[in-house]
Amino acid sequence: MPADHCQSVLRIDVLSQWRDNIIGDISIVKRALACVVPPLKLCGSQGICTTLSSANIATLDTYRTLGFTELSLDSPSLSNGLVTLGRPI
Repeated sequence: MPADHCQSVLRIDVLSQWRDNIIGDISIVKRALACVVPPLKLCGSQGICTTLSSANIATLDTYRTLGFTELSLDSPSLSNGLVTLGRPI
């Protein structure tokens, strides 16, 4: 997905103790995302994106489970340890 299709920025933070104990299958996070996406799409957004630290493996895995993939950007974000993920809606 091209980066220019990501008009909306989304950030989902799940406390590690909740991720491990309560929502191990991340079903609550999936339902929360399902509630956010339709209004964004209705407003004309074609995609959502977020920028994370490449060192935060658990959060990157959570986003990838939700269908986010790494975007290629023409910026120095890779050199400063950041990864931008996006997902079409």
